[in-house]
Amino acid sequence: AGVARQAVHAVRVTGDMQLKEEQIEISKFQEKYMQNWPLKRSVVNIVNWPLPGTSLLGAVGLDPRRLRELKEALEDFREFRLRLSQSEEHTFAKLCTETRGKPHRVSCGDTMDCFMYFFFSYHHFGNLLSGPTKKQKDAALALHGDTGNKVNFMLEHNDWNSIMSAFTHREVVRSLSRVPLDELEATLLREDREADLPRMFALYLQWNVLSHDVYLLVGSDEMLRSILVWGLDQAASGVDKESHPDQWEVLHGPVKSVLPGMMFHHWRSDIVNALRQLTEKSATPATIVLNGLGLPLTFDLSLDRVNQFCNNETRLNSVQLPPEGGKMRPFSQACAHVLQVGSNKLWTFEEGKYQNHIFAIVKRHNHDFSIVQGYIGEQGYDLSGWARSKNKFASPQGFDSALMRQFLRHLSTFVENGAGGTFNGDNHHATFDHSEPDFQGISYSPLFGFS
Repeated sequence: AGVARQAVHAVRVTGDMQLKEEQIEISKFQEKYMQNWPLKRSVVNIVNWPLPGTSLLGAVGLDPRRLRELKEALEDFREFRLRLSQSEEHTFAKLCTETRGKPHRVSCGDTMDCFMYFFFSYHHFGNLLSGPTKKQKDAALALHGDTGNKVNFMLEHNDWNSIMSAFTHREVVRSLSRVPLDELEATLLREDREADLPRMFALYLQWNVLSHDVYLLVGSDEMLRSILVWGLDQAASGVDKESHPDQWEVLHGPVKSVLPGMMFHHWRSDIVNALRQLTEKSATPATIVLNGLGLPLTFDLSLDRVNQFCNNETRLNSVQLPPEGGKMRPFSQACAHVLQVGSNKLWTFEEGKYQNHIFAIVKRHNHDFSIVQGYIGEQGYDLSGWARSKNKFASPQGFDSALMRQFLRHLSTFVENGAGGTFNGDNHHATFDHSEPDFQGISYSPLFGFS
């Protein structure tokens, strides 16, 4: 076994060395367009660099030569894009990794972070992003008068049942993203002085799942922990030692005894969702998938099994029946002191169930735009992958105002489908070359902002 382990290790080391050699190998294209662009910088210089959306000439206290070099670099941005489109996949991320000594990861955040680093001297692109500004939020609420103030109170108290109960309430939620999007469109498409160009805009989208499920109150985490311990035993039996040695060791070795405690809060919602599923489809066991160990762990939880856990619980863990509480269906009466099932479905804002995307728009000249982005996931890409794609918004030559209006309409669809509609994977793919299949058809709360 020791010899086999050494052999596996040797193969991994050899593969890592080959990968590192590939990353270290820098082409002439990279030397010209990447290595020479991180200009010498200091902390003072970084503080005074122009903010996104402003003219590059708006920086204070900088050497005019440096501003001229940066302006020339972005004016040459089209050639940079053309070169990227001819490069190998993930070229941009690999070089960024080598230059900055960071782990190689293809994602929107890392791609934009690298872009900001090489072109604008920012080190943390994400720090520039948030939702609507206070001014934009106030403007959106003012559009709806008293209703706006009421919905703002609902949002502060996470009262999504009241929000989703009326079209006028949902309109306020959409307005909070609609106002900054309208402002972005007006800013992008206005005629700027050529002396103030190029300009760069940072954009941020986020979508949180809005679930509409039967009300379920779990009064005892101890029962959930018991279900988790039992479930891990079931899942462990399906993990092959040879195929997944690391996961097998976690599930069968010394870590096994502390794993439920370590991961309970990470997996708690998965178990609760399974219980909720049983309230609607009691005849079919609910399948629970636990992620976070590098390999999905799966086990089935049946109604009979839940009733057994209820029988094992003591009444010291009892809870008071909430006003919304209804019958205990379909669970046994033994569960009455542990679970309470409501008679109606409730809307819930899932804080932990969301996705986001950050990217940039470069306006080189009036009627001349480029989208800069990467994307995380199995079908993810970095800036070089985006430049190589067939998406019309990824054109290395850039695109005009008419096409920018089309791009903005896709963003508008994202906003208008929120808080009442469902996530449109086709629209998302048309915009970003990624459909986010896990969110297709779900209700969500939209968030949009730019700087």
